[in-house]
Amino acid sequence: CIICFGQIGHGGQPYSFNKSQLAYSDIPIMFLPPMDNQMLLQAELSPIDTQHKVGYQFGIELPVDYSLTNSGLWEILDNGDRLWRLKVKSIGAISLNLIFDEFFIPEHSKLFIYTADKSYVTGAFTHANNQPSGIFATALYPSDEIVLEYYESKKDKDLSKIRLTTVVHAYKDLLGEKGTYGTSGKCNININCSTGTNYQDIKQAVALILRGGYAHCSGTLLNNVRQDGKPFFLTANHCISYSSIVKTFVFIFDYESEDCTGNNPKQTYSINGSTLLARDVYSDFCLLLLNDTPTQEMMPYYAGWDATSAQPQGAVCIHHPGGDLKKISTTTNLLKYSKYAEDDDNYPDSTHWELTWTKGTTEGGSSGSSLFNLNKRVVGQLEGGTASCNYRSGIDLYGRIAYSWTNNNNVDTSKRLDYWLDPDAMGTLVLDAYNPFNLSIKNKQNTTEEIFCSVYPNPAKDMINISSQIQDFEYEIYNVNAQKVSFGTVHDGEIHISTQSFVNGMYFVRICSCQGVQMLKFIIQR
Repeated sequence: CIICFGQIGHGGQPYSFNKSQLAYSDIPIMFLPPMDNQMLLQAELSPIDTQHKVGYQFGIELPVDYSLTNSGLWEILDNGDRLWRLKVKSIGAISLNLIFDEFFIPEHSKLFIYTADKSYVTGAFTHANNQPSGIFATALYPSDEIVLEYYESKKDKDLSKIRLTTVVHAYKDLLGEKGTYGTSGKCNININCSTGTNYQDIKQAVALILRGGYAHCSGTLLNNVRQDGKPFFLTANHCISYSSIVKTFVFIFDYESEDCTGNNPKQTYSINGSTLLARDVYSDFCLLLLNDTPTQEMMPYYAGWDATSAQPQGAVCIHHPGGDLKKISTTTNLLKYSKYAEDDDNYPDSTHWELTWTKGTTEGGSSGSSLFNLNKRVVGQLEGGTASCNYRSGIDLYGRIAYSWTNNNNVDTSKRLDYWLDPDAMGTLVLDAYNPFNLSIKNKQNTTEEIFCSVYPNPAKDMINISSQIQDFEYEIYNVNAQKVSFGTVHDGEIHISTQSFVNGMYFVRICSCQGVQMLKFIIQR
C-alpha cells in the first residue's frame, strides 16, 4: 500500500513534486549516527515482565536538533512564498518516525513529510494540527530516508516554528513481513479469523499506542452519555510513566491483517497526541482525550461500557500483543472479583476482574486493552498477569470499570471515570456503543479450493474428502438454495463424507477453524 500509516492531514500534494526549480539532490541531507541493527537486537535484555506488560521495543530514539533556522534549504518562489526542505537519513533503518518539540503552523502554510521515493506521503499538516503543548509526533515512514517540506505563505513569514528533536531508527519491522504471527506468540488469533467474526464493529474502537521507539500499549475509544463523538480513550495507568508523555503518543487504528492468515497490515490511520484526564493506581485505569476526532475515513466506533457490578460469564479482549497486528482473546469462564496486590492489606478489594483465557492470550503491548462482556461493552482494562502462550492456565487481571467509575467515591475528578463519561450526572451505568457513521464491517475470509477440499467425481466412490493441517475444524455443506445438507466437527484433520443422498448440482463447503473461515465449492455430476 502507498500509505500504511496515514495520519490525519488535510490533503494536497507537496509543492516540489511538480513546481520546484531545485533538484532533489540539491536538498541538504542530515545523516544520523550509524546504527547496527543486528547489534541492537543482540543488546536487548528483553526481560519477561509478568507483572506489568508494557511495550515492545522496535527502535532506538536518536536526539537531533533540526529547525527552520539551523538546517535545510529555503527556496524563494516567484509569488514571494517560500519553500523549505530537509532530508533526514538513518542508514539501514527499517522505518523512521519523528517527534517535534516545537510545532506551530500558521494559517496559510503547510508541512508535508514523505519518503525519498515519494511512495509514502503524509500531510498537509496545517494550523489545524497545532497543539497547545507544541509537541507533534508522527507514525512510521517505511524508509531510512525522509524529506520534510514546508510551504510558507508570504503572509506567514517568520511566524512558523518547526523543530525536530527525536528521530526513531527502527531496527525491527513493525510494518509487517514478520510471518503469520508477527511479533506475538503463536497462540494469538488475528481479529479477522472466525473467532472475531462477531466483533468486527467493536474492533474499530481499538488502537495501538506508539511511543517513540516502542509499540507501547493498547487502548479503546469510548462512548460517553452525551454520545457526541468526543474522543475519550481508555488505557492503563501503568502505561503513563509521567503525565506529559501522553502528548507524544501516536494512536494507530486499523492496525490489522486483511484476513485471518495474513501478516501484512492493511491501510491504517493514526492520531497524534492526547491530553491526560483521569488516572488511578488501584484499578490501573487511565482516561485520555485524543487531540483529534477520528474522521469518517477512519470508520471510528466508540465502545459502550458497563459500570455495574454484574459478573460477566465470558468475555473478549481485542489488543496488540507484542505490538503485533490486532488480535482477539476469548474466555467462556465466569470472571472473578480480585485485586492486583493480593498480599497488600492496604490495597482495596474487588478492584479487578480475574480470568483465564479459553482462546488466545495477552503479552507486552496488550496492557490497557479493554475487556468486553458478551454484550460488547467494556468492563475493564488490562493491568497484567501471568497468562502467555507457554502458560495457558495463567491468569490476567483487568481493572474494573465499576470500581474506576467513582474510585471509591474519590472527590478528585481526575481519579474517576464518571465525571468524564457521564458529564451531566445522569446516573447512567450501562451505555451502548456509538457508531457515528453507521459503519458496517465484515471480516474478509480466505477463499481457496486447494487446501482443504478434493472431490471424487467417480459415481462409484460418491465421496467428498475434506482435509486440513488444522486438526480441529467445523464444516457445513450448503446447496445452491442456501439449504444446509450436512454439517459436523472434525478432530483428526480429515473426513470422508458420503454424497449418495446429494442430487446433482453445485454445493458449497464452509469450513471454520482457529485459522479462519474458508468457503469451497464442488459439483456432483453422476
